[in-house]
Amino acid sequence: MMKQKKHTQPAATQAPIFMNEEDGKWYFREKYLNDNHEIVYRVHPEGYDQMEDALRNSVNALNEFTGEMKKLQEQVKKTLSFAEELQHWYHTTFPSDSADAYAVLMAYTLFHYLLPNLGQTGEKTLEQVTWKDVEDIIARANGICVSSQPLVYKLLKSFFSHAMALDRIRMNPMQHVEPCLFKRPVKEFPSYTMEDVRKLLEEARYTVHFLEICLLLLGLRSGEIRGLRFTDFDENNGTLHIRRQAARQCTLNMKPDGTFSVRNTDPKIKTTKNETSDRILRVPGYIFTLVKERKEYLEDLKAKRLSQGRPWEMQYDGYVSIADFGRLKDENTVGCALKRICASAGIPNVSPHDLRHITATLMYEYGAEGNPDKEAVLKAVSRYLGHSSTNITIDVYMTHVESLSKIRQVSEAHQDPFLFASKTGGM
Repeated sequence: MMKQKKHTQPAATQAPIFMNEEDGKWYFREKYLNDNHEIVYRVHPEGYDQMEDALRNSVNALNEFTGEMKKLQEQVKKTLSFAEELQHWYHTTFPSDSADAYAVLMAYTLFHYLLPNLGQTGEKTLEQVTWKDVEDIIARANGICVSSQPLVYKLLKSFFSHAMALDRIRMNPMQHVEPCLFKRPVKEFPSYTMEDVRKLLEEARYTVHFLEICLLLLGLRSGEIRGLRFTDFDENNGTLHIRRQAARQCTLNMKPDGTFSVRNTDPKIKTTKNETSDRILRVPGYIFTLVKERKEYLEDLKAKRLSQGRPWEMQYDGYVSIADFGRLKDENTVGCALKRICASAGIPNVSPHDLRHITATLMYEYGAEGNPDKEAVLKAVSRYLGHSSTNITIDVYMTHVESLSKIRQVSEAHQDPFLFASKTGGM
């Protein structure tokens, strides 16, 4: 993990306590009130030799912050309206360790979907809001977009759960509200012929993104590829260990009028998407050849730039997916390259995630041929892809098996079959 610097927002999806590998010390993230009584997030500047010391001081800092907040709350002379309660909750209580993307999504939901549709309910006190009021609010959010109602439901459920935990209300109105869940639309994926796949591989072969495209065809997520280090590849055992990912990080700047702005910052290296995403894969031999080529290319590029007195980001040394100046490739880089490759090859455009869909289908077909235990095959595919549940594999990736089945023969001709290996030795 890279050296942490001061943040104006909580670091995305990382633990409040972490170790800086550069100095071997433990640090913690905290929130505090600045001179304008605004809540600001930062990494505490002092490092500790023991995790327990960092944890203890983190708790102390949280208690101090809570004390400051209580003093401010005592200064409030009037009872807050429901609308004011929602905004106060978001600014003061919304989880500081939430992912940046989630914080942005909830802010947008609050200020664009929820608050404008409160109606007269927004003027009530928190205790006066009933389950019928909540259902009316959710109903008024209908039609804004396909996910506006589920998002409003999700935010209100979190808000009232917290209010119950603090004994702010005697009864949670959400327990009588009919759940409003996300309805996942069936996605349409490009359907490739055998010739299309051959053209894709041939056109990509002599680009600087060929390794990333091959790894996508092995089922890796884009963020997992950007988080790979050369040490994750074990040629002796023919395996690749997926243990981290590079995620987009952004800062959310709230304004007094309730509006906000979002600014993307440097990517953040963090753990995998879920526990099952931390996995070991058996990969084809040609991948190690491509990895060696990439390492030599980056070493030459680094030496050339440094000899010319040009900048190079040393903090990403050892990572595989590196662009100019030694920085991690942007999350959109390979996607843009795929568009150019597809256009040059005269084939339908595909996104990086489309290649993951294709991989899932191929893997299932390989395993299902002649195997009567289709459930076992599906579980193996799910584990290989790092899904937390086979339901995700079924719902998202197995919809277009027939339309994608044509590419199997070409894939076999251009790369080894996809094999699954668990951390305990594989299948």
